[in-house]
Amino acid sequence: MTLDVELTHLRDQVLRKVGRNVVNFQKMEAMLKLLNAQQAVSGSLSDIARISAEASKSVSRQPMGRLADAFVRSVFSNVNPDPREATDGEAISVSFSLIIEATPAVAKERRKALLSVVKERNKLIHKWLGTFNPNSIESCVQLRDALDEQHARIWPEFEMLKSIVLALNELRRCLTSDELLIELQEDSNRA
Repeated sequence: MTLDVELTHLRDQVLRKVGRNVVNFQKMEAMLKLLNAQQAVSGSLSDIARISAEASKSVSRQPMGRLADAFVRSVFSNVNPDPREATDGEAISVSFSLIIEATPAVAKERRKALLSVVKERNKLIHKWLGTFNPNSIESCVQLRDALDEQHARIWPEFEMLKSIVLALNELRRCLTSDELLIELQEDSNRA
């Protein structure tokens, strides 16, 4: 293989790995936004959609570090948030909160792991890419190897967040299933 062909192949490989890691960081950020927005939703039945939309909007522009910190503080807190009181004493009020029961040591470990992901992201975006020389075989090899190591370090946290999101989505699916709605309708017909 000629030097130019080797460099082109190596550069393409590095750029694919940069893309993989960046996409994984962005997916993790999106999962944190979803989980933070849906972590504690409470209000009257008529206002719950608006409250949920406001929660999503409030986290939409937050940086990943703030999202990770808020996620760990709220989800691993073992403290149920106080539900909002319904504005109308006659209105039906709904409250949902996501709490993962964990010891303080586990919560601290989760926080450390997620903040490590934020540092890894910042290292890639603000340091590695700025010093990367796509015309140097040595630079390509160094970045390729660093990206693979980084991917291995962040993947467990990606999978952890993904499992929580999937569990939340499964809960939503169960709550909106046709079987549940039919059962509720049958119960109201019997009453």
